[in-house]
Amino acid sequence: VINVVVEAAATDTQVLVVDNNSPSDQAGWLMSVDASAAWTANAINFVQSAGISTADVIAYDNTGNTAVTGDFISYASGTGDSDGDVMDITVEAGATSLQIFDVNNAATSDEAGWLMEVDVTGVTTADAIDIDDNATTAAGAINIDYAALVDGDIVTLADSGGARTTGHILAINDAGDDTLTTGSAVHVTQSAAADYTAVEIDSAGVMANNVGVLDVAGSGNGVAGSSMLRVSNSGTPAAATSYLVDFDYSGATMTNNPVAVYMASGASTASTLQVTDSGAKAAGAGTVDLINTNAGALGAVLNYNHDSASPADNVVIARTTFYADDDGGATG
Repeated sequence: VINVVVEAAATDTQVLVVDNNSPSDQAGWLMSVDASAAWTANAINFVQSAGISTADVIAYDNTGNTAVTGDFISYASGTGDSDGDVMDITVEAGATSLQIFDVNNAATSDEAGWLMEVDVTGVTTADAIDIDDNATTAAGAINIDYAALVDGDIVTLADSGGARTTGHILAINDAGDDTLTTGSAVHVTQSAAADYTAVEIDSAGVMANNVGVLDVAGSGNGVAGSSMLRVSNSGTPAAATSYLVDFDYSGATMTNNPVAVYMASGASTASTLQVTDSGAKAAGAGTVDLINTNAGALGAVLNYNHDSASPADNVVIARTTFYADDDGGATG
């Protein structure tokens, strides 16, 4: 219907200029397209076959600094079972410096979801964000860097409804094998000298039997020297009370007299607890210290209990054995 050809030298030509000084209330006041047929081609087709573009295809500039309340792009899918994409972007192999979305925000934003807000009222059965990367080997999928954050959380995951009966708030499936020697499924680096906790779990709920605030469960066959939970420190502790592991039950109400640390090794014939050190003990220190601060007449107690399922006469209740190496290096 309209065919416009702009010649190469017509650099100041504008094909269509619309100056609107009216408070327009007619939908489609600039352009209205009503399609009732099953069209199979692009409604707007822009092809750049040559040249290097340095300007925007579509540019919007609120030079009047007006308080805009409408949407720049509004899309409503209708109730049909649509299978197309609202936005389909293909990045070709050579476009290595391209950014799909570039948002520069200089506002003191106080609106929740100022970058992106998703409100879901339907019962969804698929992931809201799905990233499948079968080629990247040296870059991450998401990088969040807050250089000036003083107060607030960088990432918040919440199950505020509490209706979840199965599933996890955060699930990590790691298929790394023994060729992965330096990585980890979760890695936290705390590089500054700080008075804060790198990982903190606050739990106010009533735990059911065999349920832990932190539950480490394994079903694999560990090789020699492996462990389910490993805590190590290669730095220089600042004081004698710089503990590697600290279990503190002192703030709890001890009405029910709970056990502070419980270990069950099953039918293993090896030691349930093994402590290995190499330092020469100072006066008053031992490999294991039992300290009781009760003001009463009784101090620390070492209790032996042979709780056999088939008790009998003349059984050994407990045994304390001492071993050491002789001058030939033999243990006996």
